[in-house]
Amino acid sequence: MSDLPQSHSSSGVQQLRNGLTPLVTGGSDFVTIRRKGYLFVDKTALLPELVAKWHVFVARPQGFGKSILFSMLKELFTHGAQSPCFDGLAVQKEWNEPICEHVLVLSFTGLYVPDTFEADVCNMLRFAFVQASFDEALHVAESCTDLRFLAKILDLLRHGAEVVVLIDEWDLPLSSNLHNRTAFESNKAVLDKLYAWLRGLKAVRLARAQRAYLPWVAEIWAPSFLMRKMLSKKTTKTPPAWHR
Repeated sequence: MSDLPQSHSSSGVQQLRNGLTPLVTGGSDFVTIRRKGYLFVDKTALLPELVAKWHVFVARPQGFGKSILFSMLKELFTHGAQSPCFDGLAVQKEWNEPICEHVLVLSFTGLYVPDTFEADVCNMLRFAFVQASFDEALHVAESCTDLRFLAKILDLLRHGAEVVVLIDEWDLPLSSNLHNRTAFESNKAVLDKLYAWLRGLKAVRLARAQRAYLPWVAEIWAPSFLMRKMLSKKTTKTPPAWHR
């Protein structure tokens, strides 16, 4: 048996044996992709231009690399471009952003059930604060399922520190309930609370990503008419009758 890493898929092992760079399938963690030598097309020279904006909205279809992008940004903001993961990549020469100790990564993957949605969001926030080196968040009771109350506690824990917020699949709680108006409105009300809180915070940089095939959802949230117009050209989907 060869000494190839057991974590490679069977197709990846075969590619290595054939002298080919293995392709990643189903993975979205940038650090893992780089450490295990998977094929990576370097477009990182564009990242400094992307993050020059204080708030960024990313709209791409599913499977177009939004999660990998956010994983890459987390590594950049947390450890800087001198991280070994960026060796040989264009961004090493272009990245001038200071290291940020606190990078909040929020993902709405799997969060869409209205009966538990607010509690799920609270748990997600609590976990994200712990992962972002706000250790005191460990002591926040899991029974705290009121988003506005939890937000006040997290504000105190933040102590005014600058935070980078990366939000992936943020439209999923809505797109999963397009044909259930009650569930849609219930989840939207919770998202209203979350984004009202984020908008009111100081020293926060925000990036959001959503799938680009939902113009009627994007119209509720998209930051500009241009974005709504751009999204609407990329789909032939029809919104539910109650939302027309």
